Amino acid sequence: MAIVVWAVWHLRKGIFGGIEPENNHLVKTGPYKHIRHPVYLGMTIAMLGIPIFFVSWMGLLAVLIIFLPTEIYRAILEEKLLTSKFEKEWDEYKGKSGFLFPPLHYRRQYK
Repeated sequence: MAIVVWAVWHLRKGIFGGIEPENNHLVKTGPYKHIRHPVYLGMTIAMLGIPIFFVSWMGLLAVLIIFLPTEIYRAILEEKLLTSKFEKEWDEYKGKSGFLFPPLHYRRQYK
């Protein structure tokens, strides 16, 4: 949940509402410097932790089969809206950041 809190801190009011971008600027600080959907990453990690803690194979399958695909679908919808709102800036940012994990070129970039 620390990843979620860190991401929300940088998004501020942009966290509220639906999938429509609320901010008038593209957030590229904090976890958003490296990945485009840190809230979804943090929520997925937290949701995976619950069935692992309770040793529930059914719960783990539910997260992988229901929760994760839903989060990915929502992120894809958000990306379409962000593309139309921020156009070129979004395209540049998308090329430098990963969807849920830092891009592979991330390690080479910071050596």
